[in-house]
Amino acid sequence: MIELKSLAVGYEGRAVLRNISLTFPRGQVTVLLGPNGCGKSTLLKALPGLSERLGGEILVEGKAIECFDSAALAREVSYLPQSHRVPDMTVERLVLHGRFPYLSYPRRYRKEDYAIAAEAMEQVGITEFAHTPLSKLSGGTRQKAYIAMALAQDTGAVLLDEPNAFLDIAHQLQLMELCRDLASRGKAVVLVLHDLNLALEYGDRIALLHEGGLLITGDPETIYQSGALERAFGVEVCRFATPQGWHYACRIPERSLHNVQFSHVC
Repeated sequence: MIELKSLAVGYEGRAVLRNISLTFPRGQVTVLLGPNGCGKSTLLKALPGLSERLGGEILVEGKAIECFDSAALAREVSYLPQSHRVPDMTVERLVLHGRFPYLSYPRRYRKEDYAIAAEAMEQVGITEFAHTPLSKLSGGTRQKAYIAMALAQDTGAVLLDEPNAFLDIAHQLQLMELCRDLASRGKAVVLVLHDLNLALEYGDRIALLHEGGLLITGDPETIYQSGALERAFGVEVCRFATPQGWHYACRIPERSLHNVQFSHVC
């Protein structure tokens, strides 16, 4: 579990978020939601100690984050950023990078490392690309390779920043099912998402950020009933029942449509 106590984070001494008290428990998918620029990615980066902490505490499994060296923390928390470079290596070699925190110097992969990497590739459906250079892959398949690397790290907490980037809708849904599966195996899964429907359908808990702070946190039903999504995003959120459960949709409020200007294109 990761716990935040009165956390303030930002850049170059300027706080983006203040007074964030929040827990990310094992066995649950927690989604960070909020408008563009509200600090979702900044908060996610703070959990493994990658963004500037200006106050408060971060506890990982009950211990202050500063008590961990980099390798020990990487065995507890895996983090996949929103964007990444494309190194000159194969998919398998990239996924094996997730095993670095478990290797002593000189870094020599063991049979168990190859087995864990193979399992991670199988989980995201890229086994056939194991020996393909990353530069030869589509954006979506490359994204899956990075997700497999995070899974191969085999941590108690998995942090994914916009993991659905570059994925088509079928693969987005598969990824969300994978996140649910990881949570069912006792991992704390934390996602930054922009898609309200996916967040409300697949998240166990939602943390809604707005105007430099935590507006509300709770299960999807609590968030939906609160009206906080309308306040934060300026949209109307509605839902309808399906055999699989609630499905959510958003629309611009009617009163706002009068202010939308359309250009005439010939």
